[in-house]
Formats: sequence, C-alpha cells, structure tokens
Amino acid sequence: MKIVLLALLLSTATACIEPFKGSHIQFELGKKVVTPCKAISKYNLKVTVPCTGDPYKDRLLYHYELWGTVAGSGATYLTSFQVQPHLLADPVDPGDLKKYEIFKLEQEKVTLSNGKPLKVGDDQFFDELSESAQREILRRMALISPKLAITSFSTEMYENPQEKKLHPDFFLGGPFQQTKPLNGVFIGQVEGFHPFNLDGGIVASGGWVRVDQALNNLDSLWITIEEKDPNRPAPKPSPWTYVQGTAFEAVRGTISVNASSPYDSAVTASFGVYPSLGEEEYF
Repeated sequence: MKIVLLALLLSTATACIEPFKGSHIQFELGKKVVTPCKAISKYNLKVTVPCTGDPYKDRLLYHYELWGTVAGSGATYLTSFQVQPHLLADPVDPGDLKKYEIFKLEQEKVTLSNGKPLKVGDDQFFDELSESAQREILRRMALISPKLAITSFSTEMYENPQEKKLHPDFFLGGPFQQTKPLNGVFIGQVEGFHPFNLDGGIVASGGWVRVDQALNNLDSLWITIEEKDPNRPAPKPSPWTYVQGTAFEAVRGTISVNASSPYDSAVTASFGVYPSLGEEEYF
C-alpha cells in the first residue's frame, strides 16, 4: 500500500511540471555592434530623449529589443537586452581604474540582489586584499573593462533604493569570471577576443535566450533601439531598427536568420532558432 501511494504521489508531482513550450534562440552580434547610445549618435537618430553621454544613466533608458514576425502576423515582442562595457568607468577619468563603478558601489556599501554585500575581492573588500591580490584584480579589470557584454536590462539600478539593494536585472560585471557577473545576467559577448585569453587569440561571441513563443513559422527577426520600458502595455517596436533579417530553414528543425543594419551593412548579427521545444529539452 505504501509503494502504491508513493507511486501515485510521484505521478501527480510529475504531471504538474509543464514542459517548456517556447523557443531557444542562439545569436551572435558582430564586432561592429555598439551600445545603443553610440548607435544613436553614429546614425544621428532622432530620439525623444537625447543620450546624456553618461553611461551610468544612459544604460537605464536606451536598450535593445528583439522582435519577430510569425506566419505573416504583426510584430511580436520577444525579449529585451543591453549592450554595455563589462565594467563601467567614470567618464570624467576613464584611465583611472579606481574610478570604475564597482569601486564606487563597494564604498557606498551597496547590497547585491541576493542580499550579500558587494565585495570587489569576491569574498573580501578591495582594501582588505593583499597588494599582490589588488594588482591582479586591477590587471584583470584592465583586460575585461573594454569588452562589450550582452546583458539583462533594467530601468532601475536599485530594487530598494533605501537599502541600496541592486535590482536583479541590473548588470554589474566583476573582475573574476566574465560569465558570472556580480549582479544581473550575462547573456554573452559582442564578437571579439576573449579578455583573459588574448595571447591565444580565442574569439568569444554570442549568447542565447529563451522566449515564450513557439517560433515554428518564423518569418523574420530584427533588433530595435528602444527608449520605452519593456514592460509597457501593448508594446510596439520603435522605428529605429538596428539589424534585420529574413528567416530560412538551413537544417531541418532549426531556423536561421542572418541580419544586417539598414544604416551600415558592416553591422551584423546571426540567429539560430530552435522553435517549439516542447518536451524535447536540449538546453
């Protein structure tokens, strides 16, 4: 009787777990891709609110959004993301490593979204580290800081400003692991040499996202530059298309999109879409 009851409980628990029915999108952003505000400036886009030139403020407003058309339907919002330097420096004095945002936030006793205090030295405050450990962190920061990361996007820096607790989607890179930021989500890197393997010439690029839509009949994908909150009701894409491309099935079960910019053909992106995963969970 106990065995039968256990079997029934396990069966019921398994039945309650719904398989992921959306799609998996792998993508690469070419080395000419830049931050949203640099793109706005380069192509002289007539945006509503001008970029300030302060990367701390601009990254909380302008961002990229991925859109698609499915089976001839209208624009379908898929996801939002940001492209920004892995580590942000004070624009007044970017040459001084101690001016990097991560140091300022540590000194302000900021709390990460997981509730832990921000510590530059992973589990130690920077000033608590030995001189050799400090030099190593500064060396790694110099390597990783200029790399453009593809990250989660947040309109707010703090989830709780009174407690100085960072928003879960606010990206804050660290000096140790590129793929494991101190806060937020690291999606990938814009095409370029891996920051910690420069001598070996290892190129790093791309990332992946999951979306809720089953994209079996995908017609096209495009990335827009946006200034409105991604959580806005009934979202519509902005007129500022950064890259766009038509979908085709290169391999059975996989949809590919090669995209380029209407402003500059050298700005490119490529996508591999695994639609309607259903119960076949590979990722």
